Amino acid sequence: MCARRLTIQLSFFLALFGAIGPSVVVQAEVPRQLIAQASEDTKKQIDRVIAEGLRLLKKGGAESRRKAIFQFKQALQLSRSAKAQDKEAFSLLALGRMHDDLGEKTKAINYYNQALSLYRALGNQTGEARTLNNIGGIYSALGEKTKAIDYYNRALPLFQAVGDRAGKAGTLNNIGAVYSALGEKTKAIDYYNQALGLLRAVGNLSGQATTLNNIGGIYSALGENWQALEYYNRALPLRRIVEDQSGEATTLNNIGRVYSALGEKRQALNYYNQALPLLRAVGHRSGEATTLNNIGRVYSALGEQTKALEYYNQALPLRRTVGDQSGEATTLNNIGGAYDDLDEKTKALDFYNQALPLYRAVGDRSGQATTLNNIGRVYDDLGEKTKALDFYNQALPLYRAVGDRSGQATTLNNIGRVYDDLGEKMKALDFYNQALPLYRAVGDRSGQATMLNNIGHVYDTLGERRQALKYYNQALPLWRAVGDRSGEAATLNNIGRVYDDLGKQTKALKYYNQALPLRRAVGDRSGEAATLHNIGHVYYALGKQKKALEYYNQSLPLWRVVGDRSGEANTLNNIGWLQQQDNPQVAIVFFKQSVNLYESLRKDIKTLPRETQETYTKSVSFTYRDLADLLLAQGRIGEAQQVLELLKIQEINESTEGTRSTSSLTEVALNEIEQKIIDQYTSLIDFGKQLYNCEQMHCSQLSEYQTQYRQLTQAYDRFLEAIKVQLKADRVGAIDRGTQAFIASAERLVTAQPDTVLVYPLVLEDKVRILWASKGSILSQAECNIGEAKLSKLIKQFRTDLQTKDDLTPVQTTGKTLYNCLLPEKLRTELTKNQIKNLIFVPDRVTNYIPMAALYDGKQYLIEKYSVSNVLAASFTDTTDKLPQQPNILGFGLTKS
Repeated sequence: MCARRLTIQLSFFLALFGAIGPSVVVQAEVPRQLIAQASEDTKKQIDRVIAEGLRLLKKGGAESRRKAIFQFKQALQLSRSAKAQDKEAFSLLALGRMHDDLGEKTKAINYYNQALSLYRALGNQTGEARTLNNIGGIYSALGEKTKAIDYYNRALPLFQAVGDRAGKAGTLNNIGAVYSALGEKTKAIDYYNQALGLLRAVGNLSGQATTLNNIGGIYSALGENWQALEYYNRALPLRRIVEDQSGEATTLNNIGRVYSALGEKRQALNYYNQALPLLRAVGHRSGEATTLNNIGRVYSALGEQTKALEYYNQALPLRRTVGDQSGEATTLNNIGGAYDDLDEKTKALDFYNQALPLYRAVGDRSGQATTLNNIGRVYDDLGEKTKALDFYNQALPLYRAVGDRSGQATTLNNIGRVYDDLGEKMKALDFYNQALPLYRAVGDRSGQATMLNNIGHVYDTLGERRQALKYYNQALPLWRAVGDRSGEAATLNNIGRVYDDLGKQTKALKYYNQALPLRRAVGDRSGEAATLHNIGHVYYALGKQKKALEYYNQSLPLWRVVGDRSGEANTLNNIGWLQQQDNPQVAIVFFKQSVNLYESLRKDIKTLPRETQETYTKSVSFTYRDLADLLLAQGRIGEAQQVLELLKIQEINESTEGTRSTSSLTEVALNEIEQKIIDQYTSLIDFGKQLYNCEQMHCSQLSEYQTQYRQLTQAYDRFLEAIKVQLKADRVGAIDRGTQAFIASAERLVTAQPDTVLVYPLVLEDKVRILWASKGSILSQAECNIGEAKLSKLIKQFRTDLQTKDDLTPVQTTGKTLYNCLLPEKLRTELTKNQIKNLIFVPDRVTNYIPMAALYDGKQYLIEKYSVSNVLAASFTDTTDKLPQQPNILGFGLTKS
């Protein structure tokens, strides 16, 4: 029995807020001095063309920018003809800015570099500083942060030299933004504070507001949401004083972002809805698109994906109209996220794959990495772990290239989670421990809490409960400090699980019940499913079976809504455990469904490294063994053998990398009555999904849905009572049908060589079941009351004694104990009675390490009485190829010199 855990994963969607630190832009005024050689008419014509270009620039939109480019190209030609170098430099600077805005970075740099040369030749330090600043902005956008800082640092002394404190402040702001993107938040705040002092000195309220906004953004990124709010609320009145509606909307957007992060979704919507009309009033379509995106994100977080899509689809054409490829990619990413949450994985991948080339086109490596992470997450959720790792490993070097330590940490966490889910705990721990110092370096308390939580989970699954609690208890105050209710809920859930495992069920229930409302409040359906499952597990441990089943039934529709096959399989397994005492035939149905889900997941990881596949198989094998044990207890030997063959096939594929097993066995078959049970149960669970969605949307039919669900549950219970009679009546038929499959494979082995018996041990936690088959389709079973732990010790001792003891007494003593266990009295009687000469073993688990020939009956070793051989699995052992009658053999011998 295994309670499902859910660890936190960081959100991989791009931030959707208005730019908080724009680079210094081209000045709108036309240079005052004209070159003496130009005629007055030419000067006026150049001025008119430039003015029209600036008018089109102010209008915004891709089409207007294209028209503005045409105007500035005319101005450039006229300026060159008139030898008006100041106007030529200005036109080049403007053309650079136009192409920059359109995402055409290479063209932009070309124009900026021409402008730079002219400004230097003219000795115009202000123009030179502005151009350097804008080139720095391009390299920053391209993710080349070191280059960006170099250009900004070249601009700073020029602004200082001409006494342009506002220009210097703008550059300090831009340097701060680069360090913020690099995760060096303390350095970023230092530059922002330098900028703030200069802007206050010159009384630049607009610049102060932008800088306060930027500092707020740093604290927001660090998860210091209340500190962020303080700075945003200082910026807001300044925006209003200078009547900067666009800036006011940006700050309102950022305040909305903080409330969204705090889980105050309705408050967030309030601020976003204040920002929207301001942006529409000033015709700021890019800002309008950003705000629509933000509103969509809130509805997405509330689980209202259809409404979220409505807002994203309003934002998308605006992004395209203004030629904002980066913003378009962000919106496509978010649409992909909505479809991901709606469990429409194919659609999600389609939108992510539309976003990726756009990020590549604008050279946004950070955006590419984020999208690759999102694609990886979809494949991770689908159980396609190989593909998930591939995309995560593509994202990681991109984050490293742009120096994004936060992004690196997130990706390392994701890779760790894949290995964690696959049961590769030490590998997972390695990746988590790589991520933790990165989060600490950038001061990201939310990220630190995530890692501490995940490290705690690894120790939990390794059985080191106290160590797990230590890490969970370090994570909990961090979640609370940053106001992250989702993270807090996950850690509370995990602490509850530790106490559950320690047998402190009342304490566990206390933590689970703290986690559950938090998960519902933030719309975390996967987390809610995990906590409901875990509460069910507590009630099972307390002997309250009906209550346990109630919680398991609540968790199943949620697993299906989020497409988590592993969680669903785990819950079905636990329902099987609930049913097995009173309703073993019904329990078998749920165990079968659980096994079949695990089989579907195993198919998806078959290209992973062998060690990883082996670890995953071990981590889920308890369900297969529980099912086989129950089938054997019901006399359904053939079906039990099929279940064990599934494990055998996988073990062989893992050890031979798929070269040995050609079996088509991929699931456990359900008989007609069992299929009816699953169909009825699936109908109930599907309606549970509808009820859940209604509860989340506060739909008007909620009361009606709840009544209908109760009625369906009662109808299912009545159906189950009625079907039990049929199951009992069909038991003989089920045994016969399942047995035929076992007989087909066993018969080949026992008839290929006369006087043979096939022996099939099944190692369980508390006992060993022995199955055997002999000629004539005779199947039998017995059990040995030695559990796996004791058996392992005996085998280890036996092997040690064989290798080191000159005295055979210890070997014979241990060998006799193992002999009596693996060849029980009932089997020994049959061997003697039927004059059996050959034994074929199909070893299981630790019995693979027993040299069967050396087992001792008190008088003779097994090899003295029988020919002894092992096969990997009965169903695909080839008996057609045989050695020739008189083979030629070449032998070698060595002696010690």
